[in-house]
Amino acid sequence: MNQFYTPILKNRPVEMKSLKNLYEYTINKKIIPLIEIVQEKSSSKSNRSLCEKLKNTSSINTPFMTDIIKLSKHKKTKSAINTFLNKLNNNPLYEIDLFHSLSSFKNLIPIISYDESNYNFNQQLIVSNSKKLRNFFNLIGYKLKINYFYEALNEIISVITQNDIIIFDIEHTKYNLRNLLSYYIKLREVKFKYNINAFIINSVILDNLTNKSLKNNVPIYSIDNRLRDNYISLGFDGFGDYATIKSCLPDNGSTIIPGFIYYSFKNNSYIGFRYNINEFRATIAPSVVNPNYWKDYSDNYHNKCPCCKSIVKILNEDEKYKIAISLSLKLHLLFIVTIATINFNFISSLTIIFLTLL
Repeated sequence: MNQFYTPILKNRPVEMKSLKNLYEYTINKKIIPLIEIVQEKSSSKSNRSLCEKLKNTSSINTPFMTDIIKLSKHKKTKSAINTFLNKLNNNPLYEIDLFHSLSSFKNLIPIISYDESNYNFNQQLIVSNSKKLRNFFNLIGYKLKINYFYEALNEIISVITQNDIIIFDIEHTKYNLRNLLSYYIKLREVKFKYNINAFIINSVILDNLTNKSLKNNVPIYSIDNRLRDNYISLGFDGFGDYATIKSCLPDNGSTIIPGFIYYSFKNNSYIGFRYNINEFRATIAPSVVNPNYWKDYSDNYHNKCPCCKSIVKILNEDEKYKIAISLSLKLHLLFIVTIATINFNFISSLTIIFLTLL
């Protein structure tokens, strides 16, 4: 049984920068990031193509997955994302063209997904896209959701080959609900019959969680992360999440307010902080490095963990990091995995996030 972890990010500036920062360290080969493409460029000011940006971000020798998000019905979001989604909806071949432009990445695994709100009008699109992408990629992944699970799975079975990947995205649904059991059983059958890898992913940060709702230095009890400890018993080879970031698209024109979430592997819990950003050094950082959290891990780990080092630099009044924090330019997504270890272990993740206050 393999044990993979998949952090899921969107190709937005801060998340891509965080991924690039992570790739500067030795990444365990069992970590396979999934990048959700939600816009052509990671920034409206960027002149780089999607391909060029990924080349600047990803590690040459490390596998990563890419899913081009398709939503025929979606809330109004950022202009660049709206434009991208409309372009996808108006031109079914645009997705294939984008994947083709990325075919130079030998370590890229394209993910074929479907739009739940439009599946009945696009039946057999999974089959069609799979046949086209097989001309460029040897390994393909397929994303399943609860809605249209069996219909989509039947399409996938007709084109899947050995070592391909099926990702079951249960979104915000509790993993241990009884009605999911039949899906797990079916995926185990498919996995062994076709010799593929099966992952399960979820989103533990609820869409309605806001900075206003966080209580300082108190666990966020609405977050249930038990899937981390139970995905193997369900028959999956790996699991994934959004690494303390919301899975939903950002609202257009929402107020952005800083918040801080600390993830403790030891307790498998998320601890929230709510302060003004200019109080980060004076209040949040000292709270994070207090014995309750900081000393769960060794000094050797702290010296290798990029986010831990950043916290220390903030405490030491490193002006560069002060500016980076105050301008919301430096997010540290450690993906809840050990970076400097040969084993597949999980660690504490320190993540500065910016929650939407509606």
